[in-house]
Amino acid sequence: MNPASLLFWASSFVLLISGVLLPEAISFLRPDYSSIANYISELGAKDANYAPLINVFSFLPVALSSTIAILCLRGRCSGNILAKTGLVLWGIGLSGGYLGAVLFPCDYGCPAEGSSRQLIHNIAGLVAYPVGTIGLFLLAAGLAQNPATSKFVVVVAILTAIGFVMMLLPEQADFRGFWQRLADYSMFLLILSLGRILPRTPAP
Repeated sequence: MNPASLLFWASSFVLLISGVLLPEAISFLRPDYSSIANYISELGAKDANYAPLINVFSFLPVALSSTIAILCLRGRCSGNILAKTGLVLWGIGLSGGYLGAVLFPCDYGCPAEGSSRQLIHNIAGLVAYPVGTIGLFLLAAGLAQNPATSKFVVVVAILTAIGFVMMLLPEQADFRGFWQRLADYSMFLLILSLGRILPRTPAP
């Protein structure tokens, strides 16, 4: 395994542990929290139990590891400007959303309105998901020469868009955690899948 592949799989492992296993483990320790009803960022909210643990060992590593993994994937798309641009936008959206949660943790319960910190947190999320989704559609277009892979990326882009829209609807308040996880975990899965699909040696 070459150094770039090793770096990709190491960062993907960190992404899986910090982005999925740790948040779900902490959610079991909080009787006031539901993975179906509550935003992921509520785990790191101000004054929430285990918030420092989540912010330092979950949200921050997700931001860093997803950036590294996506940059590694970008290195496999030599000459494919559309795919590389899509990966950059996707990376900005995904890692930026989690970094925003670290720098500007939401108020307890992540209300729609609250402190100035909550406002910035909300804006970060409102920007991150659309930017990431646009990046995914551009990536799919850039991978059009591989129809199966392109369609898979489109599916993840659609799931991300659906998750984003649904978790904002007031009537879906009891399921916003599910919709956010649909979006985020689909993107995590795509990173792992592309690590196996995209060629490890860039095309000349």
